[in-house]
Parts: sequence; structure tokens; C-alpha cells
Amino acid sequence: MVVLDVLEDNSHKQLIFETLSMNSPMKARIIHNFLKRQYGLGSSYQSTFKVLNDLVGKRILVKDNLQYRLNFEWLIKQKSQLDRLISNAGTAANQVFLSNSMKVLVLENLKELDNCIQTHVLLLNQKLQAPRTYWKSPHCWWLVGYPIEEEELVKEYRKNNLKTSVLIGGTSDHDHLAKQYYETKKDDVIVEKSRDREVVQVIGDYVLRCELPQSIMEQLDEIYKIEKNRDMLSRMLAAISHKEKFELQIIKNPQLAKVYVDQIVKC
Repeated sequence: MVVLDVLEDNSHKQLIFETLSMNSPMKARIIHNFLKRQYGLGSSYQSTFKVLNDLVGKRILVKDNLQYRLNFEWLIKQKSQLDRLISNAGTAANQVFLSNSMKVLVLENLKELDNCIQTHVLLLNQKLQAPRTYWKSPHCWWLVGYPIEEEELVKEYRKNNLKTSVLIGGTSDHDHLAKQYYETKKDDVIVEKSRDREVVQVIGDYVLRCELPQSIMEQLDEIYKIEKNRDMLSRMLAAISHKEKFELQIIKNPQLAKVYVDQIVKC
């Protein structure tokens, strides 16, 4: 759940949040005195102390040796969830086809595509309570471009008891590192050489499918030839944000779902 009340204008929480975003860590008394001096806060120290501990209880802040700081993991999780909400909210305007068994969404870049897929998978899982989801992709660009968000997504999967089977369509060193990463998360992973441009995720009878544009596929292949991660990052971020037309199909079809599941687990 995205916590937005902390950002309410001029609230006690918001003032503390803003203060710690610029000066961290700080002790409670120092925070309270700063709020009084900087913002003319009229509340008591006990009120500030209570709000601080409420924020700690919500994991928005971390308390360590009587000092308070923003919880970086909470910030990343909020950003990730907001990105998915924004992506999901924006898809209505980009919806080009809708039927009882299929809809097609048009997205602008790889990040939007990833966010949209994962938003739908998590929503479908709430409905289906599926024990496992299956996905395949040519490379795992998100592990290079925004790995912390992927870590939070994996935690969300685990919290919902959603296991995964994975097929990675590349054989570079970076593809094998991705395999190792997901294996540490207890996923079933296969890496194989493939020219397939499909990104597919299956949950229950639903198939979420996009064929990457050839130009994007060529960019990813070139990037994955680079040996060092630090040399990859700038080019990967450019590829992730590059505007293209990505058509995401969301199809409810048990036969098609089985075809993809068999492909992913039997390679």
C-alpha cells in the first residue's frame, strides 16, 4: 500500500519527512527544535516524539541509537508502487482493443511495459491466488536498470506465496548472473540461446505477451555483450526509457497459457 498521508502539506509528519530528507540522521529533540525554529511549529516535544515513533512503526523512518533517518527501503518500495499505479492508471487512455477474452495496451518504453505487466500480474494474483507464475524474456534489463525495485517486487511475490518458473533467452555472462539471482530467490530458471523477441508472463489462464520491437531487441543484444556492469548502465537506462510502440496483449485462454507454460518449463 502506498502511504501518502506523510506528504500532506504542512502536516507534522510532512515537516518531519522534509527535515529528515535534508538532514539525516537527527535526534528527536534536535528535530523538534528545528521544526519550531524553521517552521514555527507550535506542537509540544511530546507530540513530535509521538509522531516520530508512529513513523518508525510504519517503517517510514528508522531509529538507531536515538537518531532517526528515512528508511531507504520504504522510499524505494513507495516509488516502485507509485510507478505501477501510474502505469496502470494510464493504460485506459492507451487501450486500443478490448473484448471479454483479450485487451491490447499500447505503452511507450520498456519501463512502462514492465510496470504494466507486474501491476496486472499482482492484481490477477489477488483474484486467482495462483501458486505459480511463469515468465520468459530475452534478457532481464530490469536487473541492470532498476535492481532495487525488482528486489521489492520479488518480496511482494513471496509475501503472496507466488512462486516462479523462468526462461531467459540469452547466454551472455549477464544472463547467467540473472539466472543466479533468481535461483537465490528459489525460482526455477533456465537460460537458453534464443532469437525470440517475446516477453511473456502467464498466471492462471491469463497470458501477458509483448513482442519487443526489433530496434529495442538489437539494442539489448549489444548492451549484453558489454563485459562490465558499470559500462552497461548508461546505455541500459537509455534503452529502457527510449520511446517506442510496445503492444501488450492480455489474453484469457487456458490453451494458450498451457502452450507457454510447457515452453517455459520443458526447454
